[in-house]
Amino acid sequence: MSLVITIGRQYGAGGRSIGKLIAEKLGIKYYDSELIVLAAAKNDVNHEFYRDFDEKPSKLFVSMFYYPAAIGVFSPTLNDVIVNDQLFSTQADIIKEVSCESCVIVGRCAEFVLRDRKDLISVFLYADKEKRVERAVKHYGLDPRKADRSISRADKQRANYYNAYTDRRWGDCVNYDLCLNTSKLTIEQAADTIIEYSKMRQTKQG
Repeated sequence: MSLVITIGRQYGAGGRSIGKLIAEKLGIKYYDSELIVLAAAKNDVNHEFYRDFDEKPSKLFVSMFYYPAAIGVFSPTLNDVIVNDQLFSTQADIIKEVSCESCVIVGRCAEFVLRDRKDLISVFLYADKEKRVERAVKHYGLDPRKADRSISRADKQRANYYNAYTDRRWGDCVNYDLCLNTSKLTIEQAADTIIEYSKMRQTKQG
């Protein structure tokens, strides 16, 4: 039986580290920023160009004349495109493709894209602001004086992105199978908790 675990997360809640550890422990594939690279390759775009639009709602048209890195993606007769929309659509297609095998997918509205799958385990990770600031400064290199504001801005961006591309609200517990506060858990404890929950779900389904 295949297993697909999707992880939505607040900024600084440890989503990337926890997701990678789950994939490592289970011996399955892991997808996060890898989805940007795959989408870029699929659309013949420089992946660094796509990074500026990843997990952001569409808000502007982008001219190909001002973004030479995107040349080759669209017909020469189409000069302006909403890059965010194209990236979301491409990543959604890729998420469906890679989820044919067991994997862990972080962000990109993956649990919404895969909402009809019975083998899906959808998780949302959150944490106390103090803990998230601490983690962001230590692991992401944020300026301690600006970390709180940066975290709030990142959360708002993720919420706007999620709310724009789904009919749900980001972080709402009804959207997920498991919501986990990582404030008082180590990365390994959080990963093990999600793995144990997944095993119980598989046993029930089996």
